[in-house]
Amino acid sequence: MARAVRRSVLPYDLDLLFDVAVDVERYPEFLPDCKSARVLRRDGDVLTCDNLYGWGPLTTRFRSRTTVTYPHDITVRSLDGFPVRFLLRWTFAPRDTGTEVGFEMELDLPGPGMKRIVRMLMDHKARDIETAFRRRVAEVARRRAADRGSGRPPGGSG
Repeated sequence: MARAVRRSVLPYDLDLLFDVAVDVERYPEFLPDCKSARVLRRDGDVLTCDNLYGWGPLTTRFRSRTTVTYPHDITVRSLDGFPVRFLLRWTFAPRDTGTEVGFEMELDLPGPGMKRIVRMLMDHKARDIETAFRRRVAEVARRRAADRGSGRPPGGSG
């Protein structure tokens, strides 16, 4: 199994960061390799989602269960068995200088060759996701600030 963990303190409030991370259906707008993400069912704090990810000509579609523990944790797990195991976890904790964001990703694929490839690419992919998340948060923060300045009702994370 390949695993990558990223942690950083961002100068934004926890609610903004959580809103961006929990807005699963907007992932294709900013997350690399995410081609589609659709919420199929909402049951309280649990979402069942259909996901399509692509890497060049290769794509994989899988179902996931997203468990939301507002405002501190979002955990996404694959349900279908392919990938064999997929976990994506966001954590949020207030700090004096902003909010600490934790990002953890685990992926297990069948076969030793695939496992080796995934291990080599995992940290790079985690950095790409972290960078895309930071950009999206900055974009949403600017939009919300502009909405406040104009008197318009604030927008969501999109």
